[in-house]
Amino acid sequence: MDEYLEKLGYAKGIALIELGRYEKALLVFDKVLELNPDNSKAWYGKAFAFDKLGRYEETPTTFKKASELNMKPYSESTGSAGEN
Repeated sequence: MDEYLEKLGYAKGIALIELGRYEKALLVFDKVLELNPDNSKAWYGKAFAFDKLGRYEETPTTFKKASELNMKPYSESTGSAGEN
C-alpha cells in the first residue's frame, strides 16, 4: 500500500509542478519522502520546485541528496539497481 501511495504522491507532485504550483508540490514531495526517504525522484522533484521558487540556497543540497541516492548500487526500497 505504501508503495502505491508513494507512486501516486510522486505523480501528483509532478502534476503540480506542471501546473506551476511549486509550494504545493513541495508539500506533496515531503509526504512521499515520509513514506520513503530514499526516493530519489521525489528529491529531484523537490529540488526542481525549490529552483522554480527561487529558493536557491536549498536547491543544491536537495539535488545532491537525489544524486547520492541515485548512485547507490542497490536500492533497499525497490530491490533494484539504481532505480527508486
